[in-house]
Amino acid sequence: PAAAARLAKAALKSGRTCAMSGTLLEQARNLHEDLEILEKAMYRELGDPATAHLKRVDEVARDQVVATLLDAHTQRAKRLAAVYEDGDGARREEIQAMSGSTVFSAFYDQLKLLRDYHRKHNIAPPSEVYERELLVDVLEGANEQTFTGEEAEGRYLDMHALHEAYINLKGVDKETDYASYLKAAAQLANVPKPTALTSGYVRYVKSLRDYWEGFLTRTQPLLPLADILTKATAAFDERWAKGEFTRWQGGGAEKENGGDPISLEGVSSAAELEVHGLEKLKAELAAQQERHRAVMASLKASSDGWFVDRAAADTADGQAKQADKPSDKANRVAEGMNHFLQFCIFPRCVFSPADAVFCAKFVHHTHAQGTPFFSTLQYYDKLLRDISVHIFACTERQAQNLGRFLNESLKLLIHWKSGEEVYRNECAKLPGFSTSFINQQANAKKASYEDFVKVVFKWYCKVLKALMACLDSKEYMEVRNALHVLTRIIEVFPGMRKLCEHLERKVDVLRSEERKDLQIQASQYYSMLQKAKPKLLTQDQFCCGVPMKSDGGAAESAAAAADGKKEGAPAAAAAADPKTP
Repeated sequence: PAAAARLAKAALKSGRTCAMSGTLLEQARNLHEDLEILEKAMYRELGDPATAHLKRVDEVARDQVVATLLDAHTQRAKRLAAVYEDGDGARREEIQAMSGSTVFSAFYDQLKLLRDYHRKHNIAPPSEVYERELLVDVLEGANEQTFTGEEAEGRYLDMHALHEAYINLKGVDKETDYASYLKAAAQLANVPKPTALTSGYVRYVKSLRDYWEGFLTRTQPLLPLADILTKATAAFDERWAKGEFTRWQGGGAEKENGGDPISLEGVSSAAELEVHGLEKLKAELAAQQERHRAVMASLKASSDGWFVDRAAADTADGQAKQADKPSDKANRVAEGMNHFLQFCIFPRCVFSPADAVFCAKFVHHTHAQGTPFFSTLQYYDKLLRDISVHIFACTERQAQNLGRFLNESLKLLIHWKSGEEVYRNECAKLPGFSTSFINQQANAKKASYEDFVKVVFKWYCKVLKALMACLDSKEYMEVRNALHVLTRIIEVFPGMRKLCEHLERKVDVLRSEERKDLQIQASQYYSMLQKAKPKLLTQDQFCCGVPMKSDGGAAESAAAAADGKKEGAPAAAAAADPKTP
């Protein structure tokens, strides 16, 4: 461009010397001088007849130069205004020092100081060289305004990235081509309201605004964009106060959409929900809480029929056709628990990470609401009895989800075992911990806290035995799946130091496995074990001081309990055993 070429030729190799004196009057003189130089430079650029018919590219470059000079002029004008405003009174004191009976002597003293200052800093009178130095300093310190290839030096928009973001929004036409998008990009009111309420759309609109503002700043640098946006914002606020935006302030559009619920898809922080407004969020929370209460009430009302005695249910009057032995009824109820695990829990808990957590939470709720004929003890006994069968039957992804499910399930056991008060409040009063599964009366005998601690220890031993068997397997997928499960239950298992030692030795062998993927996975779990070691408990700590009948140590107790060769928790184990009335 012509302006840039002329300024480049005028550039000097040496930098400009600062010419600022310690006196405010000299600073003001210096600023006046700079303002005049900048004003002349802007006049030359805009008033030069040679620039009257520039090409678009050169015109944009000229305007960018003038905008840079104008910014420098504005900054110096503000500094000069601050000097004249004299907020601290320093300028007034400086003028008063040169007044009075000694005005001439004070004047010549100041003149001498000024000459000394100029001589010391080699400050020459205003000249063409000084002017060039100032302009070069101003233009070299400016941010370079560039364009992409698609923008062609400011002739076209480059909104391809925004187009891609738009077609990936929920609820918009995915077939919208780039040309159609450019025509409709500014028609934000045509975007479906459910889409406009998503966090992804908010991010898209912010990106669109930033691009348009940046493009205008680069192509029309002399446009008073800040003033235009300020006026537009004030006009919008005025119309909003009058309630003219019926789409967002109630009215027909709101009724037409029926109060669309807030979509949480893509929301990563609470700040992204602020766009909906506090009242909308409060209303949504109240609706969600009401919905939750309705669902919980529905589950409670229907839970009586979830686990029923089929022999009794088949008769019209609720009485069995013939007298049943207690063991027959217990077996029927146990069979119902098998069906619950086989058809409800196991198929879903391996489906996805969310389903794995949901299954564990659903079982917890089933227990907490006191569902008739649901034995929590029996459920956990059947679940943890031999998990190696389920590990063997899983794909790699299913094994990962099974690990998440077991982690949530074992976490709940650890919580109930954490203290007698917790157990008394959350377990001992509910039918899931009855020692006799046939007797569903509220006063039926429940497993004691000591019995529960013993049976949890027994279940941990069973889990250890099952996982050790998987790690010993010759089947590649069984070993790999076992490692997937172990890495996802590290938070709650092995829990005890002795159990950890058994796992550590077994996994250490796998670290030298010929198959590299197993070797890497085993090394990863081994490192996780080392990190978890300081937090592991002794057998006595894990059992909360409840004595075990085995005195051979945790490892021997684990092996014996896992094989069922020693007594652990008579009452709780009896309740979990389907063969016991």
